Amino acid sequence: MFQKAFALLISISLTIASFAQKSSAANTKKILQTHEWELKYYLKNDIRSEIPEALKGLRLVFMPTKDLIYEYTPGSKETIYIKKGVIEKEHFKYEDRIEEPEMIIDIDKLEEEGLLVFTDEFDEDNKYSVYEKVGKIKDKGYPSQKYEVEKLEVPMQRIPPELENMVNSLGAELKKSAGNLFFYDKNKTRFLIKEINFETTEYGIKYSMVYDTKDEKNKSYSYEFMPEHINEITEIKVDPESRVGTLRITLSNENCLYRTPNNNNITPTIVKAFNIDYFKESANSVENIREKLKDLSNAYLFGRTNRLDFLTPYLDIGRKIWLSQDGNSSNYQLSAVDVVGNKIYLHYNFDMVNLSSNKKGSYLTIIPLKDITGITVERTKSKPNTLLLHSKKKGFETYTYSNGKYITSTKVYVVPLFNYGDKGWDQQRIERTLKQLIADDGGDNLKVIYNN
Repeated sequence: MFQKAFALLISISLTIASFAQKSSAANTKKILQTHEWELKYYLKNDIRSEIPEALKGLRLVFMPTKDLIYEYTPGSKETIYIKKGVIEKEHFKYEDRIEEPEMIIDIDKLEEEGLLVFTDEFDEDNKYSVYEKVGKIKDKGYPSQKYEVEKLEVPMQRIPPELENMVNSLGAELKKSAGNLFFYDKNKTRFLIKEINFETTEYGIKYSMVYDTKDEKNKSYSYEFMPEHINEITEIKVDPESRVGTLRITLSNENCLYRTPNNNNITPTIVKAFNIDYFKESANSVENIREKLKDLSNAYLFGRTNRLDFLTPYLDIGRKIWLSQDGNSSNYQLSAVDVVGNKIYLHYNFDMVNLSSNKKGSYLTIIPLKDITGITVERTKSKPNTLLLHSKKKGFETYTYSNGKYITSTKVYVVPLFNYGDKGWDQQRIERTLKQLIADDGGDNLKVIYNN
């Protein structure tokens, strides 16, 4: 009897030891680094859904003997960005990128079914990405195509070289209108296009023109816009004899920076729609330009990355905030948000009352990270609670909406972030990450202050 019990105990011990050895960081790393993994579908509540067309064929590679991870699509010529990562027993993460979430691995599916199934640790919908093994890695080393090893001091924003190439290609087409007369209407109102530029900037794309009229020389203007927001492209009727045509681009919100002739005013007017001119080289010219603009918009939507992207899912469009401060009772409502470069762009409706006056309107406040000098939560003076961003030194540049565009207003020194201000896990992530990004941008090392 003793021998049987002893044998059973040994058997149980070996089973536990085997299981512990099987489910370990070393074993997870070994499985992940044996094959490349290709994204196949999404899984939520055991229901499959298709992946977007742009992500089909996407592969994830965990480089053997190196703590490096990268994604690529076979046949694509896009630059690969190799990131330093870490693989643990049931998750992997890009190292030293505070805004990057951990990817939680379904370890049972990995070990028992050979599927890499994981979800973002902050994804409340529990939507899983499912990858299948596609090819063994054998002394693969770095990928054969162009790559960059991402440094720890990563830029706040990255625009891949492929996007710049697309912009340059379209720019070459638009420049063909230079040197031509543009007849605007049946009365032959005309001007001579002398120079066209279409180039990438931190904000997005800048379209600029230099032209002559009958009475003035070297007049100029520019439009700088976020191509991700292109919503509609329509052709404008001009004089049939004009070899130069015009397209009207309408954006999803007012985020096009228009600078007036000769670019004399540094502070732009911010509009929702603008025109670009093109050379009527053939009957298909207008459609060719239109398709290139659409492709460029989609490419920016997927290709431009920003370390502040983590923040936008927590900012609720339509969210209302009441705030009492400095004798003012104010109501805010968020209408749109963008993150570009090192700045947050908040569009909101505002209604304020104090003892002697009131104020109502729509506004756009631009928040450079490095200009944030304080972060607070007012427990009794805001409802619901939210993070308040302060700029005691410079103030945040703010534009007033008037007659279909934003014009310069004044500076504000505090603005709500429109996120939930409770001390939950999401709030801790926002506070921790935002503080680090402010410091990375050259701002102060801040603490979040909770005021009762």
